[in-house]
Amino acid sequence: SEANVAFDQAENRMHTIKAVMVATLGDWD
Repeated sequence: SEANVAFDQAENRMHTIKAVMVATLGDWD
């Protein structure tokens, strides 16, 4: 359903942001 697609996109975006944050925090270290 469209709701599942929207949820998948939101989840993918969350994982992407989390990965960027981890990479950024790693650089600060």
